[in-house]
Amino acid sequence: AVSAGNTGALMAMSMFCLKTMFNVNRPAIAGIWPTLRGESIVLDIGANIGLLALVAAQCVGAQGRVIAVEPLARNRVLLARAAQANGFDHVELVAAAASDRAGELELRTHPTTSNSATPAASGPRLRADGGETLRVPIVVLDDALDGMSGLRRLDVVKIDVGGMEPLALRGLERHIAQHRPLIVSEFHPQAMRAASGVEAIDYLRWLRGLYPAITVLHRDGRRERFTDERGVMDAWRTANAAAGLDGALHLDIALTRD
Repeated sequence: AVSAGNTGALMAMSMFCLKTMFNVNRPAIAGIWPTLRGESIVLDIGANIGLLALVAAQCVGAQGRVIAVEPLARNRVLLARAAQANGFDHVELVAAAASDRAGELELRTHPTTSNSATPAASGPRLRADGGETLRVPIVVLDDALDGMSGLRRLDVVKIDVGGMEPLALRGLERHIAQHRPLIVSEFHPQAMRAASGVEAIDYLRWLRGLYPAITVLHRDGRRERFTDERGVMDAWRTANAAAGLDGALHLDIALTRD
């Protein structure tokens, strides 16, 4: 299988939910959310072309719902076509970026990738010649979900939005507090500072106000659970030092109600 932008999140969720087989450190691809059935609702923030959203749609079945938030029109077209081809009428698209206040956002993108980021958080590929800067609408997810009929629960939130995670989840704070979903978030301190103006330690402290612990999902399949946000920061620094990437390596983190 090939992922255009969400492989890290997919691997993180797979290893968190399914764990790895004996002597397998990092699977090539894996199923996710296998126990979600019935009326389960998945919110995919930064859905890209829909790899995770479509797998979630298969897992939750027709009685569930998958809400895919994606600001790039070309990605939404591919996602919608794939959902239609698979008969996934329970996939709903939100054509916007997510933050803590409504308005507009500038995103940098490039025809060689399905990814996007704010100009300040963009890497060399997004800044390269041939790319473009787009203005996209911003939605506050608490308000967007309030406007959806029949939304009585929220089971899983996956978020990977190029450093906008702190602001996007603040815009979802009321539903997080009410439903306590499983959250899997990309954790990239450098991107957060550039895109959101938020320090990583402050993001972790905010999350710890909602959940009892934070689990780091390492790329080799290990999971470390921390009740102190400084432990997460130390794990990120250690991983970057081992990879020789000086802060450029992101981790994935998971939060559960217990």
